[in-house]
Amino acid sequence: MGNDLNNAMDSTEGNNQYDEAAKRILGNKEVLSHILANTVDEYKKMEPEDIIPLIESNPYISIVPVEPGLTNAEKTVNGERIIGFNTENSERYEGLIRFDVIFYVLTKDGKNKIIINVEAQRNENTTYPLLNRAIFYDCRVLASQKEREFSKSNYQDIKRTYSIWICMNTGENCMNHIHLVNDNIIGDHHWKGDIDIFNLIMIGVNDSCVPEADESKFHRFLCALFADPEKIPFQEKKDILNQEYNVWTPEIRKEVETMCNLSQTIAERAEIKGFDKGFNKGTIETLVALVKKNRLSITDAAEEANMTEEEFKKYLS
Repeated sequence: MGNDLNNAMDSTEGNNQYDEAAKRILGNKEVLSHILANTVDEYKKMEPEDIIPLIESNPYISIVPVEPGLTNAEKTVNGERIIGFNTENSERYEGLIRFDVIFYVLTKDGKNKIIINVEAQRNENTTYPLLNRAIFYDCRVLASQKEREFSKSNYQDIKRTYSIWICMNTGENCMNHIHLVNDNIIGDHHWKGDIDIFNLIMIGVNDSCVPEADESKFHRFLCALFADPEKIPFQEKKDILNQEYNVWTPEIRKEVETMCNLSQTIAERAEIKGFDKGFNKGTIETLVALVKKNRLSITDAAEEANMTEEEFKKYLS
């Protein structure tokens, strides 16, 4: 069992490295420009290369805390009070949940900004409804604007927000825009305000095969970036990203190659491979052993096994 435990821990570490590589890909402006061109109405008629200059500075990757009260950081520069995204004291906030990627992008006219949050999920099988988490994240992006984007009662200065979730292994290619709507129940009164400030984009990707470009060009792009190399080999990924989307930069190549290598290593080392194809006794025993030794939480073990916590707890009795 000792080797099994080591293999499982190697797999957990490998999964973490894999996730970090995926986040760095999402934080790349060339990639973000394609995502914005396909998800945000403001940019849907623009070419991705024309969107890149509108993305301000470098996107924050796994730095800004999601937790209430920690998203903003306040400091004084030359006697002036300045509040921005909290990118400091990362050690102090170690272990807290952070936005995968968050950044500002200018509108086409350059007069306003939109705040974009992009999140990646390897599958939809979590112990909670993924949509609920997405709603919470976008609410946090909205609420954190107080004292950063507006002060006192100047609610007219709230920036439009998008929280974009890319979920692999959903079994089908899909995309939903979830936003506020106005239903007139009594009368036709018009309430002043910006109903478009809250937006969720939920993207499901069937990564078992790459769709043809004329079928779904955007999902083809996402598959080439994130699909398991066992399903889509590295060379095919390279050809698609380079020849069809012109995003094969040295940085993206490095991260895609890292993800492919990590995926192969995880598959070779860990017994906890292929839960979507069925379980085996050794697999469950490995996870149970890790939980009992307090080296893996029930939540993480259940997620690794694509189970709910209640389903996994049955194996602990």
